[in-house]
Amino acid sequence: MSPTMSRTIVPREPAIEALTAVWASVHRLADSLTDEQWEHPSTLPGWSVGDIVTHVFTTELMLLG
Repeated sequence: MSPTMSRTIVPREPAIEALTAVWASVHRLADSLTDEQWEHPSTLPGWSVGDIVTHVFTTELMLLG
């Protein structure tokens, strides 16, 4: 680690609980979308809402190993 950077230490269990809650809420939101909403353009040019959700979930799964 560079001498100009500091480490932030976060207690493991509260962080896991918070991430679990966030992913559960994202999952509920994704489950509630209609096919039309999945295909709706996002604010990112060329990406649909479904593209964004898929990208985020795929990245998280890849990080899990």
